[in-house]
Amino acid sequence: TISYFFESPGTFTVPGFDLAWWNPSTNAWQVAAVPAASFEVLASPDAATESTELAPAATPLGTFAKRFLLISTGLFILALLIRSLVRGVRRLNRRREAKAHDQANPEPARWKELQRALRGHNAQAMVVALYRWRDALPARGDKPTLIALAERAKSADLAELFNELLAVNPDQPNARFSDGAKIARLLQQSRGHLTRPNDGVITLGIDSSLNHLN
Repeated sequence: TISYFFESPGTFTVPGFDLAWWNPSTNAWQVAAVPAASFEVLASPDAATESTELAPAATPLGTFAKRFLLISTGLFILALLIRSLVRGVRRLNRRREAKAHDQANPEPARWKELQRALRGHNAQAMVVALYRWRDALPARGDKPTLIALAERAKSADLAELFNELLAVNPDQPNARFSDGAKIARLLQQSRGHLTRPNDGVITLGIDSSLNHLN
């Protein structure tokens, strides 16, 4: 007798085999052929019911915890999005304010461009940056030439350097000029004077002999 125990549902095939046995009636060996057998095993209804009964039922506390976690996560993500949006709007406003400030007073931006050009050795770039900075200075009538600008700065050395820079052949885009650092240093010393709206000096005093202000 052979017994088979199936532990899970499914289709199973037991292979056949030959069994040799001794027949005492005939005093001879005989072979019995056991054929292959297939079995279709179904799940036990009792086992399914038992597993359902053992599954833990959802408690109100567990349901509340899950909902609270989902709501908290959603609010956290929403807060991050709002924070990013507010920061983006602030950055955009700062850029607009900086742009408006540069348009109202372009001299600082032009000065930075001039400093970068003077640190290089390209004569044409220096001349272009000088004229752009000159155009950003407070208006005092007609725009001065670079030599007139040096005279306004009261610097003979600066006028001489401007003459040397302007003498470089403009037809050579890559012509070099090695004294840009000297021009930057002299302009730095005169920048405060050149950026003042008016050169005039107003004095107020009392002439005791005339008994009125002059």
